[in-house]
Formats: sequence, C-alpha cells, structure tokens
Amino acid sequence: MIPRSRLLATVLSAVVITACSSGDDAADTTVDSVSGAASTATESTTPATTAPVTTAPGSTAPDTTATASTGPETTAPASTGPTTTVPNVPPVTQPSVVDGKVFLPLVPRLGDAVEQTTVQEIVQTITDPDGADVTVRTNSEIVTERVVVATTASTYTVSETVTSATIEFPDDATQSEAATQAFDTMVGAEVVITYGLDGVELDRQVNAADDLDPVARQSLEAVSAVTVATPESGAAAGDSWDIATDGTSLGVAAEITTTFTLTSLDGESYATASSAEIDAADLFGSMFDSVDGSMKIDSTSAGSFANALDVDGTSDVVVDADLTSGGQTGHLEQVQSIVITSTPL
Repeated sequence: MIPRSRLLATVLSAVVITACSSGDDAADTTVDSVSGAASTATESTTPATTAPVTTAPGSTAPDTTATASTGPETTAPASTGPTTTVPNVPPVTQPSVVDGKVFLPLVPRLGDAVEQTTVQEIVQTITDPDGADVTVRTNSEIVTERVVVATTASTYTVSETVTSATIEFPDDATQSEAATQAFDTMVGAEVVITYGLDGVELDRQVNAADDLDPVARQSLEAVSAVTVATPESGAAAGDSWDIATDGTSLGVAAEITTTFTLTSLDGESYATASSAEIDAADLFGSMFDSVDGSMKIDSTSAGSFANALDVDGTSDVVVDADLTSGGQTGHLEQVQSIVITSTPL
C-alpha cells in the first residue's frame, strides 16, 4: 500500500502544479456569473483545425487585423511591435478598466518580458493500514525568463527559458543529490507556448538538450502561467464568478469549477482570489478500489496593466483522502504551497 500511495502522491504533484497555476487553461471553458458580474455565459473553445502562427525571436511578425464583432475594439501601439487589433480585450497600454470594470486576461505586447520565480513546498504524509506514517518533504525553485516573441490577430507566443532550477528533499540527502542532478539538466531549456487571446494554451514546445532528464522534462511540461479570465462584460471590484474547466487535461475525470473574486482594482493593477474543490475519486478512482476525500485549492493573483506578463500568484493545495485497495485502507495527506513572483525586464 505504501509504495502505491507514494507513487500517487508523486504523480499528484504534477497534476496540482498544472491545476492551480493555469486557471482556465483548458480546451473548453465556460464562465458563469455568480454575483455582480454578467448574467450571460460565454464559452471559449480552442480551435482544432487552425495552426497557431509563431515567429522566431529576432524576426518580424506581420501586421494583422481582426474586426471586433462585440465589445470595444482596441489597437496595441505600433512602437512596441506590429499593430494588432483584437476584439473584446483592451490592450495593456490602453485603459483596461471601463466604467469601473476590468477585462481579463490582458493581451501582452510583442517584447513584453519578465523574470518569473516559482517556489514550491510539498509535504506528503502517507499512513499505511497499520497506522505507520511516512512523510516526504520537497522544496523547489525554478526561475525563468518569459518573453513575448510573436503576436497575431488571434494569438500570442511566449518563450520561457529556465535560468535556474533547484530542488531539495530536506530529510533525504541521497534523494536530494539525485534530484539536483536531474534539475541541473533543465537550465537553458526553453518552453515555447502559444496562447489564444482568451489565455487558453494552444500549443507547447520544449526545446532542450538531448540529456534533459525525464523528471526535469515533466516539470517543464507542467510549467504554466497564471491565467484569470473575467466574464465577457468584465468585472468590478467585489464581483465573483465561476469558471468551469474540462479537467481531462489535468488528469481529472470530471469538470472543475473554480470561483473567482476580484478583490481589488485601480488604474494600475488588479487582484483576484479563487477557490476550487475536486473529489479525490476523480483523481485516484481508477487506481484504487475506493477513494474518499478531496483536493482543495485556494489561490490569489495580482497583475499590472503596464505589462500583462507581470503577474504574481499563490496557491495553497490540500489533499486529504482515504485510499482502499485489496481490503486495506491507507491515508494520503498532501499540503502544497506555490508562490509565483514576476519582475519586469
């Protein structure tokens, strides 16, 4: 029971990283008003047939224009890259607050850049059927440089290069050494992600040396930006709304509903808080005879209108579940803390 539970806890780490840091990052996302926001739902679906346009760093992306069908039509300044007109989402340098409401996500400009640091602490405690506890603690930090390298009328592409990566198992020096060697291979690797204007990820490429460790590659594939989307009509300070996300991309068998609240808003920045709860059976149901428990996620984010990539975020994730297999029941408790900080470059 212990080895199986420990494996699940390890796999869960990657699932949770993606779940709590990507916000509405999934193929099908429906936004519903809860209080004070729009009463009309809006659905955003990832295009299945249109390949995203990507421009390599240093080259020039063509000017592209799309006509807005609803909402304010706004144009990004030409001095920072090709002029791109986008529907419904005001550009970063124009007023993103209209009549006291903000429209998220913001659309980055070509050349926008930040240094982003992600610090993660995990404490996993596994109790076997005999009542014996095994606790594993993990601390990690990944520093990346994120730069918008291409824009089109409907997408933008971000290059994320790892400049530093460290990991530690405070209670196991041998495991720390092995994990450090794996994380060392991550430095210099690049993740190139193309997003739609709604912040939904459309394409991802990992560019790294041939000796990239499989564990390091898994970490890179889980790297994701903090994304928050408001209802189509925007949100005012104090408003709350739900985002229902297809959980299959996170390894979850059911839809995940996250409740967001716009906690503050001024002419320079905004802040949100969110919470979600996932039935543990949706995470582990296929691996055990029965599962009873939940995963709870509480997150915050704070962004700047001057640079759409300049977003800080936190997530506290608690997993508490009884796992039964072959007539024996063990208990898994995982407490995970993630802190993301961004510094404009």
